[in-house]
Amino acid sequence: MKKISFAVALSLLLVGGISASADEVTYAGPGGLYQELMKKTTFDPAKTKYGLTVNLDNIKSIADARMQVQSGNPTWDIVEVPEQQCRSAEADTLFENIDYSLVPNAADLPDNLKGKNWIGGFTRYAMVLVWNKKTYGANPPSSWADFFDVAKFPGTRAMYNQPRMMAELTLLGDGVDKAKMYPLDVERAIRKMEGFRKNITVFYETYGQATQLLANGEIDMMALTNGRASAIAADYGQFAYTLNEGIADNGCLAILKGTKNPKAAMKALNAFIDREFQANIGAESTYGPVNPKAFDVGTISAEKMEQLPTYPPVLEKMLLLDAGWWAKNEVDVVPRWLRMMQK
Repeated sequence: MKKISFAVALSLLLVGGISASADEVTYAGPGGLYQELMKKTTFDPAKTKYGLTVNLDNIKSIADARMQVQSGNPTWDIVEVPEQQCRSAEADTLFENIDYSLVPNAADLPDNLKGKNWIGGFTRYAMVLVWNKKTYGANPPSSWADFFDVAKFPGTRAMYNQPRMMAELTLLGDGVDKAKMYPLDVERAIRKMEGFRKNITVFYETYGQATQLLANGEIDMMALTNGRASAIAADYGQFAYTLNEGIADNGCLAILKGTKNPKAAMKALNAFIDREFQANIGAESTYGPVNPKAFDVGTISAEKMEQLPTYPPVLEKMLLLDAGWWAKNEVDVVPRWLRMMQK
């Protein structure tokens, strides 16, 4: 047997170490149960299929990512934030441009989820109408027009205390065709809400508060995310919701400028949108996978598909939030909305 010299052995160890570190990235996401779901469905299997190790951290907003980049020594490689925030930072030097030759799975994504320096991921959720079945029995509300019809559907109501999504559902309730939603007619939405807000019992601040309002029996119908709506329907049995006219939005994934592992980060993006891992997400939750090919894998049951915001027959009934429009206009819309709320 040939002996290996110390120098050769050391060089092999160094090469091995470089290879291992090159396939290790740190992802910063919203944390909580969502991040646990991503670990189970995507990060853990990525180690086997792609030889990729994903370390986890939490991010509160894109401001955290900006601080990392400005430090000159970012400890995160990839961040997940709402698509609107990625679009707001699109022209900045915050993110690395994506080399799509290293992200072949992106070919599965629709074009509107492939930015210059970000991609859609991991999931899409929706703001939906949820109600108490004990209140409305066999004739429940089924649209935002019903939500605004207090004569036909009396009862207590709640909305999220922000214009984003609430403006869209207000306009849907006022008869605006979803195909003609953007650019938003903000003045029309404000006029509609000015006349209606006396019928809103609570403008909630967090989704946890919203869930508690339902559980306590304080609210008969509200606008709530489909994940929360699904959970409370399963836990309590007396609540139902519809994906019809849901307002769909998604997160985005981006690589921080100055990452020490750019190729590994590209490899990670590719793994994160793998159709098999995306199918795992759909099978394990009510988050909609952003990769449409996930529905062809065979992991998600036909019954479960009907609960997911990205399943094509469901998505056809929904409004896809225009994150680009909000990225450009939120700074103007929010003060106007708040002034209306304070009158």
